[in-house]
Amino acid sequence: MALLVTAFAVILSGVALPQKAFALGRGQACVFLAPKGARGFGHVGWAFQEPPGDHWFFGATEGEPGEEGGPNQRKIPPGQRNGAWEDTGNWQKVLDTFRNAKANEHPDGYYKQYTCAYADESAVHSADLQAQSNVGRGYNLFGDNCMNHAYDVLRAYNLTLPSPNDPIYISPSWAPNRWVLKLSNTPGWNGLNSL
Repeated sequence: MALLVTAFAVILSGVALPQKAFALGRGQACVFLAPKGARGFGHVGWAFQEPPGDHWFFGATEGEPGEEGGPNQRKIPPGQRNGAWEDTGNWQKVLDTFRNAKANEHPDGYYKQYTCAYADESAVHSADLQAQSNVGRGYNLFGDNCMNHAYDVLRAYNLTLPSPNDPIYISPSWAPNRWVLKLSNTPGWNGLNSL
């Protein structure tokens, strides 16, 4: 009862109570797929909108330049180069960047498809912080790879999506290709679109 009276007194005094960090309302987020990446298991990138306008954050954990969807090693310790990058721009820049393979690190047409969904309460700042942390995060082929990095960014954005750590994606059947197919068939996601 005392807590209720205190909260009521705070509201009456004009002091605002803390709000959730979901600042910008309904926004869209996407996963981009390079199906031939990682020796045919697939590779993913991500993008999320800063609503209500046409401003996006996007990126991926690419591995070393020239790699086909992943680092040379199965494990890269935190703090070492893992090829993670982030950029911003309008939706056309997002599409052009993934179509033309970031900084010519992959052949044109490497990323081929994408699927998107909406978060009712987008947390842009949280997702951006998560994306920035991917750079120093390291890499582990099983459990901390491009798919996990994309998932963590989009979860921080407040998007609902299946976890890549679900047993159906873990060896022997584990693959980013399977995860993106699952996403595209999940209610609220818009199917696979060609780039």
